[in-house]
Amino acid sequence: AIQCYDAVLKLAPQELSVLVNKISSLRKKGKFSEALQYCDNILENNPKYNIVLYHKERILFSMNQFEESLLCCDVILDDYPLNGDVLFDKSCSLAMISKIDDALFILEKAISQGIQFKIKAKKLNLLKN
Repeated sequence: AIQCYDAVLKLAPQELSVLVNKISSLRKKGKFSEALQYCDNILENNPKYNIVLYHKERILFSMNQFEESLLCCDVILDDYPLNGDVLFDKSCSLAMISKIDDALFILEKAISQGIQFKIKAKKLNLLKN
């Protein structure tokens, strides 16, 4: 897939949808630094491009950069305060930096957006019950 994206980007280097797909593919392949560079390049001109911010926060989490991941979550949540996926990711980052009470508070908000977040939390052992 990445080779296909590269071929399109040679013809249209600023095609955001292709760049976002490339970021997603790089993230899934564990090429976090390269994916993060693409995110930063896009966000330089489009600082509130929430799809890219979402990929960036997940990449940063995977790189154990939890504080930075939280910053991305907060920017997205400014526009979409009830986004369950981002609320869930924020609760995970908070848990990783030992802000347990805050993590549980945000996790409750995520769960209020859908039961799937409670199931996800149990699978990740974020909930003891």
